[in-house]
Amino acid sequence: PAHSLGDALGCKLSAKAQPVEGFAGAGELFAMEVDTAAAMQRFQETVREALQQRQNEGLVGQVLKQLPMQDFIDLFDTLPPGSDEIVALTEVLEKVKENFDRIIIDTAPTGHAVRLLSYPDFLERLAERVARLRERFGWLAGSKGGPDQVRSFQFRMIELQELFTDPERSSFSVVTIPTTLALEETKRLLQQLEEQDIRCGLVIANRILDIEQVSQMASSQQKTQQVALEALDALAKREGMEVVRVPYLDREVQGIYGLQY
Repeated sequence: PAHSLGDALGCKLSAKAQPVEGFAGAGELFAMEVDTAAAMQRFQETVREALQQRQNEGLVGQVLKQLPMQDFIDLFDTLPPGSDEIVALTEVLEKVKENFDRIIIDTAPTGHAVRLLSYPDFLERLAERVARLRERFGWLAGSKGGPDQVRSFQFRMIELQELFTDPERSSFSVVTIPTTLALEETKRLLQQLEEQDIRCGLVIANRILDIEQVSQMASSQQKTQQVALEALDALAKREGMEVVRVPYLDREVQGIYGLQY
């Protein structure tokens, strides 16, 4: 779901898995960018089509026409942010799980990732409630022997939740940096993962300084920053904005005094 994946790999990604050129490890590396909006739209259209089919069928259809069906449809149009990513991931995993030895999901930052991992359970329970109503009134039952779309969606959510919490099949890797603020955020994330029964098998600490190469690294980083700042200044000028430059500080900013400084 992270849209920066293509930038990090130096290639343009699409909704179809494609080989990454220049990969030097064992085996092959494929990557794709999940089209969350398109996946959610397909799911919502499926719900609408199934509902409309049932509204045109006999006695069940007559009952359905007396109910606030637009409110029911709107329920699937106003799901919490992040639900679209879960729906999309379900589609993707269904397509690629048989073709690859290992699947890596590059998630957004901490808070978003935690919500993402909790949504299969939320959506499964939502589907269960809707399915119970369906059983009372015949809502969304597959016509002419076709599949029950709500139950199918519910089962996919159950499978995804089981995958997330199965330590034999999946684990979560936390990426952090060695600072006090990042450490506290990492602690909270690990606790939240434990509460959701999700195994964390690896913590990756980025941006560790090599004392012997600090001077060389600083010089190289400064050149990289200068190129980026020049591009940012040009962009800001075109858009009529101001760029505020904050110097790199030798310590973390904490507390009111630190912010004032």
